[in-house]
Amino acid sequence: MTPEQIEAAMPHIEAAVSNDFLVFPMTTGKKPRDTGWQSKVWDLGTLRHPSIMGYGVTLPKDDPRRVIDLDIDDGGKGIQPGKLPWQERLAALEAEHGAMPATKTTLTPSGGIHRWFLWPDGVPLPGAGWHGFTVRQLHGAKNYVIGPGSVRSDGGTYVNEAPGTAIATMPEKLARSDKGVAAGSEPDGDFITITGPYAMPDAIAEGACVEQILKYTMSLWNRRLSLAEMWTLTREVLGPRLVEPHDDEHLREHFDSAVKPLIRNHPRDESGYVIDRADPVEAPDPATFAVPEDRGGATLSDLGQTEYIEDLGRPGRIIVVPAEEGTGKTVGIVGELGIRMALAGGSFAETWPIVTKGPVLVLSEQHPDDDYYNESRVLEALGHERSELAGRYYRLPLMTAAGGAPALMVPEWREYITGWMRDHKVLMLVVDTATGATQVKPWGEEIQAVYRALRLMIAEYPALMVVLLLHMKKPSGRGERGMSDVLGEWGRWCDVVLLMENDGSSLERVKLTTRKRVRRQRKVMVTKRDFLLVDPVDLDEATGPKVPAAAVLKAITAEPGMTFVELGKVLGVSKDTAARYVRSLGEQVLIQQGENRTKRVYPGAERAVLSAAVPQGAAQASAVPVAVPGAVAVPHAARTYIGAAGGAAVPEDGAAGDLTAVARSIFDIVDEVLV
Repeated sequence: MTPEQIEAAMPHIEAAVSNDFLVFPMTTGKKPRDTGWQSKVWDLGTLRHPSIMGYGVTLPKDDPRRVIDLDIDDGGKGIQPGKLPWQERLAALEAEHGAMPATKTTLTPSGGIHRWFLWPDGVPLPGAGWHGFTVRQLHGAKNYVIGPGSVRSDGGTYVNEAPGTAIATMPEKLARSDKGVAAGSEPDGDFITITGPYAMPDAIAEGACVEQILKYTMSLWNRRLSLAEMWTLTREVLGPRLVEPHDDEHLREHFDSAVKPLIRNHPRDESGYVIDRADPVEAPDPATFAVPEDRGGATLSDLGQTEYIEDLGRPGRIIVVPAEEGTGKTVGIVGELGIRMALAGGSFAETWPIVTKGPVLVLSEQHPDDDYYNESRVLEALGHERSELAGRYYRLPLMTAAGGAPALMVPEWREYITGWMRDHKVLMLVVDTATGATQVKPWGEEIQAVYRALRLMIAEYPALMVVLLLHMKKPSGRGERGMSDVLGEWGRWCDVVLLMENDGSSLERVKLTTRKRVRRQRKVMVTKRDFLLVDPVDLDEATGPKVPAAAVLKAITAEPGMTFVELGKVLGVSKDTAARYVRSLGEQVLIQQGENRTKRVYPGAERAVLSAAVPQGAAQASAVPVAVPGAVAVPHAARTYIGAAGGAAVPEDGAAGDLTAVARSIFDIVDEVLV
C-alpha cells in the first residue's frame, strides 16, 4: 500500500482498535502476514508500514461478543448453483422474518457485500451457509475479515459503506429462522452423499471445513482419481480457501478421515470404476475437446526466435540448477547470471552470452543483508553501480512472500506474482530454492503438480523464463546410483538442467554441465574469482584429440621410419594413440612391418619405393619434437583433428572428412589388424 492509501485506512484501523478488535497486517493472498495474529496486539506504527497489503480484523479469544460477518451476496457471484439470485433470496427472507437493521458494512473490490452483526445471546450460532449466505464467526479469533481501507494488488479497495455505523444486533426472529447445522460443529455420520455437482465456496469457514473436505474428496473419488491426486488437489485447491489456515499435517488429518469411509463404503471394481456411486460423473462433452493441429501449417510463436541466454535460456523455459553445497550457486546464478541478465550483459561464466537483457525477479531464502553484500560484490566486479538496478532487479523473501506458505503452492500468490511480473516486464524468475518454495518430495504427483503450476504461469505470461535452484548432494555409497536418483523428477519435467559440481575437494573451481534441450551439451570447468565465474575450460575438448593431423604427418615426414612408440614420444601420446593417429591418415602414410614384427611409418609419397626398397629394421635418427597444442580450444580454422574413435580425419568444426581421401588398401587393412 502507498503512504496515501495507508493514511486513508488509518481511521478505520483506529476505530476497530478502539472497539477492542484485533487488527493485524495482511499479505496479497488475503492471508495474515505473521503467525500469532489471533492474539498479538500490533502498534499502529507497524500497521503504517508500506510492506503491508491491507489489514485483517478479528476478536480476541477471550472476547464474549459473538460477531459474525454475513457475506450477503457470496462475493458478488450472483447466483449460487441451484439457487435464486441473492437479491431475491434476501428479499424473501426479510419479507418472511423481518428486515435486517442497518449495520457496519464493507464493500469488496469485486462487488461483494459484507454485513457485520452481533448474534443475540441464547440463540445458536448460524450455520456456515445460513439461508445460502456465507457466514464467518469472529468470536474466539477463529476467523477474520479484510478491513475497510485495505487495497488489493490490482488497486481495488475495500470500502466502508457507511462510516460511523455501529455493528447492529441481528433480530432474534431472523437469527432463529434457519435451523441448519451450527458453524463449528461437524456433520453427523462419517459419510456424506452429494446429489448434484460439487461447487466449492470461495471461502470456507472453520465450521464448514470438515464438511467441505468430505464433499470435495467424494467428488474427486467419483472421478476415479488416485488418493495421491486427491490429496494434492485438496491441498492446492481447497486448502487456500480455508478462512482459518491449516498446515499440511492438520489438513491431512481431515483428508484421511474423509477418505476412509469412501474406501469402505464405495469400493472400486477391477476396472477402477466406483461401485454404487453416490454422484455419477456426467460424460464429458466431445465438443470441448481440443482438435489436433495439422503441423504441416505450423509456424513459430511470436517468441519462437527469441533467446535470452545463448543455448541456455529462452522464453517459456524452465531451467533447473541442481548444485552441490559450496559451488556458490546463489552468487553464481542469483548474483552473476541475474545481474548480467538484468543489467550488465556479457557472458555468464564467460561461456553463455546474454542475448536479451530484461528485468529479473529473485525469490531468495537468504537474509536480505547477505543478498545485498553479494549483489554489491558482483556489481563491483562487473563495473556497475547499485542505482543502475532500479526497475530491473527485484527481490522477494522466499519464506514470507506468500504469507508464510510455500509460495509456489499458493494459487492466489502465483496468480498475483504472474500478473506483477507481466506488468513489470520481468523476463527471468529465479527461485532460490525451489525446495523451499514448494516443500514437496521430488517424486510422484506432488512434483508433477509443481510443474503444472509453473506451466500455467508461463501460459499466462509466455515471455517468462523460470530458473529453479536446488540443493544437491552427489550420490555416495556403494552400488550404482545415478544423479537422477538424487535429483528426482525435478530434472524430468524441466527444459534444461544446469548442474553445478565441486571440483573434488577444491572449492575454487566449479564444473558446469548442461543437459536436455540445448543445441550443444556442455561440460565446463570454471574458477570462482571476485564473485564471478571465470576462466572456462571445455572439459569435452580437453579430453578429446589433442594433435592436429597435420602435426602427425609433419613428424612422420621429418623422421621417416619411426615406430609407434617413437612417434608417441614425439607427439606426447601413448603408443596406442599414436597408432590410431597414423591409421586415420590413410593413404597419406605407409605402415611397413620390419624385423620382430615391428611396424614403422613412412610418408605416403614414398609408398611405391618403400614397399620394395626400404630395408627391414633400418636404423632411425633421433626424433625431432613437434609442438602440441594444449587443452584449450584453438581459434576456429580449417585445421583438422584426429577423430576420437580413430576413423577418418575430422575437421575442427566437426564435419566428417572426405571418405575417399582415407580409403585404405588391402595391405593397410592387414597391417592395421596386426598392430
